[in-house]
Amino acid sequence: MEIQLHNFTGYESECEVTYFEHLGGNYVKSYFLSDLHVRLSIDLMGDASVKILKVKCHVCDDDDNEIEHTLTDQEIKDLQEEMVEYVDWDEWLESQKLD
Repeated sequence: MEIQLHNFTGYESECEVTYFEHLGGNYVKSYFLSDLHVRLSIDLMGDASVKILKVKCHVCDDDDNEIEHTLTDQEIKDLQEEMVEYVDWDEWLESQKLD
């Protein structure tokens, strides 16, 4: 599956996650993340990472009712890996400089 994040640069407390099939690109599902707390880091080798510290997740049914969804360990791992691609790392590095 391909994951796309909407409105996420590493600082937001909520965003939307959409899943598509690899072949054909057909829409599969969407999750809405809220109360999102992440830790951004870059190690000595220059590898960036995102760690989800806290998150709430829900999906909407056909009547737009919110249904709580508990993310699996694999879903969290996949999201963390995808989030790395969406973070504005230059801005984050600048924010880490001490005056």
